[in-house]
Amino acid sequence: MSLLPLFLLGLQAASAAPSPSCDAVASALRGRACVVAGSSGLAVARDPARAERLAELAAAGETAWRANFGDAPARYVVFESGTPPEVARDRSVFVQAGYPVALPWSSPEAWLAGQRRMIETRVREQMQSMGMGEQQISEALTRMQTEMANRNTPELAEAREVAGVPHELGHQWFVAAVSPSERAGPEHTGGPAADWIDEAAAQLAEPIAAADRRREQFRRSRSADAPLVSLEALLAGPPVGGVVRMGSGRPGGAPVGLPPGASVMTSGAPPTGAAVAAGGPRMVFGGPGGGQPGAFGAIQPVLTRIFLDYVAARSGGPGGAVALIRGTAGDGDLARWLAAEGASHGLPTSSEALEADWRAWVAETYPPAS
Repeated sequence: MSLLPLFLLGLQAASAAPSPSCDAVASALRGRACVVAGSSGLAVARDPARAERLAELAAAGETAWRANFGDAPARYVVFESGTPPEVARDRSVFVQAGYPVALPWSSPEAWLAGQRRMIETRVREQMQSMGMGEQQISEALTRMQTEMANRNTPELAEAREVAGVPHELGHQWFVAAVSPSERAGPEHTGGPAADWIDEAAAQLAEPIAAADRRREQFRRSRSADAPLVSLEALLAGPPVGGVVRMGSGRPGGAPVGLPPGASVMTSGAPPTGAAVAAGGPRMVFGGPGGGQPGAFGAIQPVLTRIFLDYVAARSGGPGGAVALIRGTAGDGDLARWLAAEGASHGLPTSSEALEADWRAWVAETYPPAS
């Protein structure tokens, strides 16, 4: 059976499920509070107030998903947990209780501590591989850590959760819809569909404020050396959160939008926009919450938002993007879908024509900064 019928069956099964109940997951609570989230889920956290907040964020994502896809998402639990064994144990209980989507979510304090550990281990390893000395590494890490702490304001932490909980649920809802037998993991992607399609589906669960932040990030990046709007960049797929990548980004060339020979470090860490090695290889941090105009580490998710906006503009609403996601979930073949369905949604019928039209729309909608 192709992924499209599975997508539809997954949505139908979700809509037919009984109402969620905390009693069904009692064995996983271990003193934590549990509340119902939306019409399809539960939220589990250290205290009732935190559980209620996670429930609000999850319900917002559920509302956006229903509005865009026209049906209920798979039943879900968003939960705060501790060690990896605890997460695995919780997942097992949730799945057995009939909640195929289980999203572990860190408290703001645990998230920041995790990001610090990630920077300390992965960035150190990458900088050592570039031949940097210990003093240079230590100074760079100190600057990163200090700037991270300074930028991680309560407002930024709140914005990260407002966008992140619905987005990450959206990833798992999509996987559950197109491949019910394949449990979604905690990473951004993980289902059988192409990463760019998975990312587009997840963004359709985000609140408007999150979409607006991505638009503003793209607007601020529109300069003479900004990344080109291209299907190549879009279809490359998003960087996996928390993974540090260094180097050219593709064999024999600099990352899209950066000069030849530039070296870039990208991370799922909070956006710092910091050049951390003066006089050495260029290192740029970009994260989902923003970043400075030159920070292109997270440009692919931003391009996905701009592409969704373009499709909506040409098709007269979100229906065209949903049709594209559903129509390409099986094979990721955008060219095939455009040839067969593009015209019916106000889109060009070839990849080449679509890219040209997308660039023209972007040039008109987001004129480069002077």
